[in-house]
Amino acid sequence: MFEEPRANTYFMKKILKFLLKSIAWLIAIIISLIVFDLLFNVNYIHGYKTLDKKEINNYLEQLDSTKSDPYHFIADKFDTHNVVFVGEFHWHKQDATFINKLISYLYSTKKIRYFGWEFGAHEFQLQADSVVNAKEFDRKKAISIMRNSYYSWNFEEYLQIFKTIWEINNKCAYEKDRMKFLQLNSVYIEKDFQSKDTSIRFKAYRSGFDIVLPSIIDTAIMAKNEKILIYCGIHHAFTKYKTPLFLFVKPNDLRAGANLFKKYHDKIYMTALGSAVPDKWTFINNLLGKEPGFVFPFSGIFNQLYDTYKKPFAVDANNGIFGDIKDYKSWYAYDKWNGLKLKDWCDGYIVLNSFEEVEPVTLINDWVTNDIELNEIKTTLTPQNASLIKDIPEFKKFIEKEETGRSNIKRWHSIKKFWK
Repeated sequence: MFEEPRANTYFMKKILKFLLKSIAWLIAIIISLIVFDLLFNVNYIHGYKTLDKKEINNYLEQLDSTKSDPYHFIADKFDTHNVVFVGEFHWHKQDATFINKLISYLYSTKKIRYFGWEFGAHEFQLQADSVVNAKEFDRKKAISIMRNSYYSWNFEEYLQIFKTIWEINNKCAYEKDRMKFLQLNSVYIEKDFQSKDTSIRFKAYRSGFDIVLPSIIDTAIMAKNEKILIYCGIHHAFTKYKTPLFLFVKPNDLRAGANLFKKYHDKIYMTALGSAVPDKWTFINNLLGKEPGFVFPFSGIFNQLYDTYKKPFAVDANNGIFGDIKDYKSWYAYDKWNGLKLKDWCDGYIVLNSFEEVEPVTLINDWVTNDIELNEIKTTLTPQNASLIKDIPEFKKFIEKEETGRSNIKRWHSIKKFWK
């Protein structure tokens, strides 16, 4: 009479033992994969290397004084491409200043009449049109477009782009010659991006720059065989390259540049602006709640060249001597045992200055001037954050905490040189 309970107990123990062994094996496999992934990315062989005089001269011989000029370089790309991306790491004053001058240069030399950027919402396209085509420049209206697009992107050098395009259009005798300033993002509504409702949160993420840009460019540029310069964060600009996640996994959703490249391929050119880059172990620092370290990109070769060349330059990754330069130390080279080649990361690379010269962008002092403007912003924030902001000084403190990149930009570039 006791055989059946004993049998049940025996089989329960067998099942439990099997489950425990399976879980142990699963844990062991996961740990092994993590260890393998970490070891795969520990590369002691390739460190920084000081270029000797012969190596520097070999690189410098490839820099034509005209074609390597960043303005001329970008202008040349429009001879064979409809869309040229310039991707930045944000908050560099020199980058935004370069873009302002580049817009005017492209208009005067190539009659490029379209400029688009990440920092304005397409919902305000009509307002943007009215600013750049008005008889007088309306600074307050330009600020409102930027502020209502993304409440904390309050930098003078970006605002200046409105005035740069307005100045061009103000000199045009005919409407057909005017520049068009395309707003390629959507309004950033913080409470939607942080909503507890999955459907609201998903909709917000699916209405951003990477999704909005391709459809606008399809209609406004490619369908009309027009040409456009697009200015955005570098991750949005990537075409061939996909950022690493973990364990050799790449993101499924494509960025704006990749979405266009997939469809138009040879008509898209992606340029990266030089910057210090996060180190290879960024994801671990993120998990630990620490800031990433920053390193010289591509073995510091371009930084060494700038110290010798002493002026801004641009290189085409299709040029073998530059395209085969490898990066071993940055986050972008993660899961690349034999290094990441420049030509697999971008099409062109621009160096505007040394890291010691990097300056942060300038805050807009009249970003918010009254309670009406402040309350407009508060309606987009989460209720918790909105409740923290009672007046304009408190709002300024609030966004200063958010835009830590501007305050840290010089520190991130304070990397000790390994060459003399």
